Amino acid sequence: MNTPLIARAAGPAADIERLRAWAGAGGPAWAGALDRHLAQPRYRPELTRLAERAGALVGCALIDHRRLRLGAATLDLGAAALLAPPGDEALAEALLGDAVGALAEQGLPLITLRGAAERYAPLGLAPHRMRAELELSAEPAGPAGELRAAGPGDLDDLAALYAASYAGLALAEDRAAPDWRAWLAGHAALALEDTRGRVVAYAALAGDARPGALAVAEAAAADA
Repeated sequence: MNTPLIARAAGPAADIERLRAWAGAGGPAWAGALDRHLAQPRYRPELTRLAERAGALVGCALIDHRRLRLGAATLDLGAAALLAPPGDEALAEALLGDAVGALAEQGLPLITLRGAAERYAPLGLAPHRMRAELELSAEPAGPAGELRAAGPGDLDDLAALYAASYAGLALAEDRAAPDWRAWLAGHAALALEDTRGRVVAYAALAGDARPGALAVAEAAAADA
């Protein structure tokens, strides 16, 4: 007889410590995803979903409350990350169903997640992919300035560059100061200074680059 799967919200601090140990055993990617989730500015325990079989933790759904700007409107949604052993489709489906129910209870009408379209489209999610590829010259087009790691002192400049570069898009993330602090903590971000020491561009690197390529998750520049 199959052991029933129980999905529930994380409860007391003991649940979080147990989840940290479980995610740590899954490797740096899972541990990092949990750290970012717990540090998000709109964290709610109700959006940390645990899946158990016979009292043993077997998976989790980490749902981040995010805000997107759609024209003059603001959309609140849940961005979900499903942490589960590969190949356990029943577990992934149960976690997703539980996440949708939790979002409805919290008044968040939309859910997004990253993953293979063939895995999630049958569950009712619409696939969406936006990616651009370009080949750059090895030689810089102009004065290179200084490229360095972005830090907390750059947050106002990053926010201004983001607003200037993404304001024309129909859909973009709406970030307040706490969102930017959490964003910086969760990304490998580079800032470019001009010859006067002003931050004129930034780029956040993604971890899914093909061999020999550089993947940029987000970038903005003055006079883009």
